[in-house]
Amino acid sequence: MKPADLDAARDGKMYGDYNRRFSISYYAAPASMPSTVSMERDPYYLDQRVARAYDADNEGRDITTGDLPFYLGLAREAAGLGQGVLELACGTGRVTIPIASEGISVVGLDRSPAMLEVARSKTGSAGNPRWVEAEM
Repeated sequence: MKPADLDAARDGKMYGDYNRRFSISYYAAPASMPSTVSMERDPYYLDQRVARAYDADNEGRDITTGDLPFYLGLAREAAGLGQGVLELACGTGRVTIPIASEGISVVGLDRSPAMLEVARSKTGSAGNPRWVEAEM
C-alpha cells in the first residue's frame, strides 16, 4: 500500500461506512501516565458464549470484511520485506486467518482465552497462524 493510501485510510477516505462507524484514531499517552497500567480482565470477554456470538456476528458481513484488503496489503508489504505480521487484539481471527491463508507468517495475540479458543478451532493444528494469549 502506498503512503497516500495509508493517509486516506487514516483520514477516513477509504472503506466508506467502516470508517464512519469505526474511525481510525491515534492516541498519545500523557506524560503523567504510568509506564505500566494494570487492567482487570473483563469477564464478559472471557465467556465462551460471547466469543462464539462475536465470531458469528462478524462472519462475512461487509462492515467486517471491507477493511481486509487494506490489512492484506500491509501484510504483503511486510512479507515482501521478509517480515512477519503481529496482530494485536486478534479476537477470533477475522484478520489473522486471511493473512495466514496468503502464506504470510502471522501471530495473533489476544488477552481473551475464549476468543483465542474460537480462533484455534477455525485453524486446527496449522502452524500458521500462531495464537498467543497475553496482555498488551
